[in-house]
Amino acid sequence: MYYYLAYGLKIKSEIFFPELFPLHETIDFEIELLLGNVPLHQQEEIGSSERQIYIDDKSYKLVLPGIASYWAESGSRIVVQLQESADQSTVRLFCLSNVFAAILFQRKQIPLHAAALKVDNRLVLLCGYSGAGKSTLLASLMSRGFTLFSDDVCVPVSDTSEGIFMHSSYPMMKFWKDTYTAFSFLGIPDIQLRPGLDKAGFYFHDKFETNPYKPNVVFFIEKSPADSEVRIREVQGAELFQKLESNAYRGEFLGSIDLRQEHFKLFADLANQVKGYLVVRPEGLYSVEEITNIVTEVLEKDNI
Repeated sequence: MYYYLAYGLKIKSEIFFPELFPLHETIDFEIELLLGNVPLHQQEEIGSSERQIYIDDKSYKLVLPGIASYWAESGSRIVVQLQESADQSTVRLFCLSNVFAAILFQRKQIPLHAAALKVDNRLVLLCGYSGAGKSTLLASLMSRGFTLFSDDVCVPVSDTSEGIFMHSSYPMMKFWKDTYTAFSFLGIPDIQLRPGLDKAGFYFHDKFETNPYKPNVVFFIEKSPADSEVRIREVQGAELFQKLESNAYRGEFLGSIDLRQEHFKLFADLANQVKGYLVVRPEGLYSVEEITNIVTEVLEKDNI
């Protein structure tokens, strides 16, 4: 049996996860991850061989032919049914992303799709849709001495007196090959995420933060075909709320789980807590140095 910390939760697992932060054996674990047979979901249609997702308030099932079937229930239990000769890194990758997202939603926690840097015990969040350049900006800022907190996902926790804090996901950075070859300080990848995928993982267990920290600024990175140069502007109020809530991690799950009250409160509180900036870059022209300079200047000007 293995014991880990991920997404701010203590985990007892029958599967070895080199990506996760190891703990000593504990009896107060919050998630139990088992190998076994996955049950039928009440929504399931028998006979389909395609990838399938079934989800409601209490249970979640993911079927990946040739890899594994996953079951998550009640925010505390995961069962993985392995397929013969399945690639183990792929098995773990889907468990760490889709399945743990479902567990968090079941626990009424809405994860944020954001990378985070730690600056003087405060967090700087970086949000951006796939291809916007968020990961490249993250690597560039790290190359200038900024401290990584979380690679891709942060889990909010509310302190009624102090505001919203964030837990890191787990101690692995994920970069496409063109990014990690451009930043030599990252070194040699520790793991290929999936066979045939030109994306690799880099561990940072020795620098992983197990405590939550309070975010005070967020940058939204976007591409625009209408712009010819990089521009930045502050976003506030309803626009900031909308941009934050649109970056809910696995937000497609929200249509099947009723978290409307938790959803509104989280993003309203977060919008009142953080300063927001929209950074727009021209599509097809990406100057990571220019954007890094802009972000650094904002942080210095605001004394963040």
